[in-house]
Amino acid sequence: MMYFSYNLYTYIDNMKNRIWKPMLNKMLDKKTLLIIGYGNNGLCLAKRAKGAFNMKIIAVKKRINDDFPGKEYVDEIYSLENLTEETINKADFVYATLPETKETINIFDKNFFKKMNKNAVFINVGRGNAVVEDDIVEALENNIIRGALLDVTPVEPLSKDSKLYNISPDKLLITNHSLCINDGRVDDGFNFFYKNLENYAKTGMPLTLVDKKRQY
Repeated sequence: MMYFSYNLYTYIDNMKNRIWKPMLNKMLDKKTLLIIGYGNNGLCLAKRAKGAFNMKIIAVKKRINDDFPGKEYVDEIYSLENLTEETINKADFVYATLPETKETINIFDKNFFKKMNKNAVFINVGRGNAVVEDDIVEALENNIIRGALLDVTPVEPLSKDSKLYNISPDKLLITNHSLCINDGRVDDGFNFFYKNLENYAKTGMPLTLVDKKRQY
C-alpha cells in the first residue's frame, strides 16, 4: 500500500535518472481497506493498518459470529454472498487473502474489477488462481483500477511471455510469491509445529485442522 501511496516506483526511477522532483504523496491515514479473507493473515494486516494509520477496515469472512477473532479492528463485516458493489467501490485498497476452494477460483475477474473504484489498488497474497490473469491485465491497461500488487499468479513461475510483465511498474508490482519468506520463518514454523505437537500430546488433537468440507 505504501508503494503506491508514496510513489516509491517514481522515486526509484527518478534516482536512476538523476532527477530531483518532489511529489505529493497520498497518506494511508483514514483510507478504506477491504480485506477479503479475514483469517489470521487478514487479522494481522487489520491490526497494523488500524493501529498505525487508523484505516477503515471492511472485512469479508465466510463464517461470521458475534465474537470472531479480530472483531475489534473491523468497522464493517460481510460474507462474500452479501458483499455489494457499493462496498467494493468505496475501498481504496482491496486485499485478497483467500484459500483455494471451488468458490474462490477465478473470483476476481473483469466484473469484480469494474466494481472497484478506479483509484483503488488490488492486492493478492492468497492464491494465484483466484485472479483471472487476462482480466487484471485488461483492468490495469485500461485504467479500470489504479494499480495492483501480485505476490501470487495463476501459474508459477510466471511465464516470461505473460502480459503482466508488460505492465508499467507504476501500475503493477510483482513480488514472486516472496511475502511469506522472511528471516524469522524457520523459527516461526518450528514454534508453530511445537505448539501443535504439544497440544496433540495433551488432548489428542492439534491446534489447527483442515476442514475437508470447507477445503481449508
